[in-house]
Amino acid sequence: MYKKAVLAVAVSAAVVLSACGTVRAPVKKEDLEPEKIAVSFGEDDYLKFSEPTNELGAQLVTKAKPDDDGNVFVSPVSLIMALSMLQNGADGQTRDEIKDAMQVMGMDTESINRANASLLDHLQRSDEELTFMTANSIWMNDAYTLREEFKQITRDYYLAEAQNMDITDPKSVDIMNEWVQLATNGKIDEIVQAPLDDSLVMFLLNAVYFKASWSYPFNENATEDDDFKSSDGNLKKVPFMQLNEELPYLETDQFQAVSLPYGDEGKMTMDIYVPKVGQNLDDFLSSWTTENRTNWKGSFETRLGTVRLPKFQLDYEIQLNDVLQELGMQQAFGEGAELSKLVVEDEDPLFVSKVLQKTYLSVDEKGTEAAAVTSIAMDTVSAPMGEPFQFTADKPFFITIRDKEADVLLFAGKIANPVQGD
Repeated sequence: MYKKAVLAVAVSAAVVLSACGTVRAPVKKEDLEPEKIAVSFGEDDYLKFSEPTNELGAQLVTKAKPDDDGNVFVSPVSLIMALSMLQNGADGQTRDEIKDAMQVMGMDTESINRANASLLDHLQRSDEELTFMTANSIWMNDAYTLREEFKQITRDYYLAEAQNMDITDPKSVDIMNEWVQLATNGKIDEIVQAPLDDSLVMFLLNAVYFKASWSYPFNENATEDDDFKSSDGNLKKVPFMQLNEELPYLETDQFQAVSLPYGDEGKMTMDIYVPKVGQNLDDFLSSWTTENRTNWKGSFETRLGTVRLPKFQLDYEIQLNDVLQELGMQQAFGEGAELSKLVVEDEDPLFVSKVLQKTYLSVDEKGTEAAAVTSIAMDTVSAPMGEPFQFTADKPFFITIRDKEADVLLFAGKIANPVQGD
């Protein structure tokens, strides 16, 4: 059994073909309230996504193009959920390549669906200290008919509700974007733009929402401006938060790292890695391999120390076509794409035209709020305490937000310029 609900990280996948039809009423918040659906999965099947999300995060952060501020912020779990839905509509080489890009080689489709259902069940929670919720939907051009098997699978394992839309009506765009706004608590307000392409067939939307309070909040009275040194050597004044606490800490010849837990139980954490003098962020990321991640995870020791972390907020957007093709997902973007399991009509073969992800991150003294939207568009062709440590993130650093028990990477980012919110 697992639940659906509004969440703080939004991922939306759009499949574009052609159609027309009637516009459904806007999705209301009450439509996204928790609901139970019986599906078969092992309680710990979510562990199968531990290494894939970590590896996908490493690949995304390394290969994604930085924004104008030099920042990269992505949601591996959001993308893997959207692609997991999509692979149910694919066949042959196309499906295999989607799995390659997801880093789940060797897992069959049923195992992927079960792992997703298990992961949704494991991650979802909502209380005053920590919220992580997910929601999925399918927006169908009403000139096409969704295959019943695909509709049933995405409903049972992903709680995705299918809705028809008239792509000729501008209100359809407003309705989908309203759904995204609800799913991301207003942090992402648009994933689709009007006018919709004549070849649009469907959008697969996966939304996740994350908001959590630090287990050990920073003292707001201790926040003060100081210099942040960018990769080009320029100095910028930014507000630095300060925390004195016993925290999991790791130091090597190459970097310092600290783990900041969320909520009363600390089941989710933000891990921050700052390269040492003589090392840069790209050097660190090249060493963020499966073997090293495993070794480092077991090497953190709880120690008393001082953490100085910039207070910042950012919005990030990236088209992932090139990155996914580099990761092996190539056929899905071409005329030879095998996506016949999506719709009943197959005269006009489908292909993925665009994969887009938008993210949001806010870090302050009280905690963290994050959101992401991934859009997939398809067209027709036709130990003991050591000495107190000092940890200051005053130059480009790497962050992850992860679930500790599942070791699933929810977000990952290169923070080259801790830009300030409005």
